[in-house]
Amino acid sequence: MRLKNSLYPYPVLADGRDDYNQNSKFSSEIHGKVEFNNVVISAKFNLNDDGLLKLIRDGFAAFALHIECSKTAYRRKFYTRKFEYKVSIPVDDITDEIEVLGVVVALKRIDDYDNPNFNIAYQGIKVNIEKANILADSGQTILTLNDAVDYCNQESIFKVKKIQDEKDWIDLNFSQDEYVLICINESEYNTYMKLSKGLLKNTIMTMVMLPVMITVLNVMEKEKDEHEGKKWYKVISDKLESNDIYLDNVNQTGDKSIFVIAQRIFQNPLKKAFAEIEMFPNEE
Repeated sequence: MRLKNSLYPYPVLADGRDDYNQNSKFSSEIHGKVEFNNVVISAKFNLNDDGLLKLIRDGFAAFALHIECSKTAYRRKFYTRKFEYKVSIPVDDITDEIEVLGVVVALKRIDDYDNPNFNIAYQGIKVNIEKANILADSGQTILTLNDAVDYCNQESIFKVKKIQDEKDWIDLNFSQDEYVLICINESEYNTYMKLSKGLLKNTIMTMVMLPVMITVLNVMEKEKDEHEGKKWYKVISDKLESNDIYLDNVNQTGDKSIFVIAQRIFQNPLKKAFAEIEMFPNEE
């Protein structure tokens, strides 16, 4: 994703090019972190050039983040007119290394463009800029995200167990060190196993795993001394703390409520469930 001088026969503001005078600068500060099952990439753009700033203010140009993951073939560009910007990408779409390029791009064709900060070689020359042309480049940033994994994989810290009991409810067992047992009677277990791998898998996950996680978080908060040495407790606790969430500081409502935290862990499962249900035609 690096600029190549031979590809741009018009002035581009970038390190290693002398198209602009030394007072014009463009840089970006790009960082990435894993927040539950999403990778959040934050960017702060620093642009010192009145001509390019005017193009952005007037809607002719914008800052853009070009994000690629070569291993998964993920490739997207995000546009903004804000100097600080964040994008969120599901961890399933990428691996542990991604390339991010911060640029200024034209949003539409710009005829007879001139900039008083052009290098003397371009002074008095007007150029035509096509839509999507790069006007400034801050260089490539490579982000390494070693913990970009789905830490709440049901096969790692949750186990679904069929029990010979005719209870009409699902129960939980916290006695194991490695995982939390989800106990379901034989009839519901067979239905769960069939539907959880089909077209309604997100709906079934929401029905079962969301209340399970809410219960687990409540147990972790109220029975810390009994469970904090267990693997499942540590896995969830470490990930919460890496996202600045502490179970001794949760609220009853708002972003730090257990109900909201459980939804964040599973990447908004209610939205995914509604989307699945809407795929089926309404019957009146």
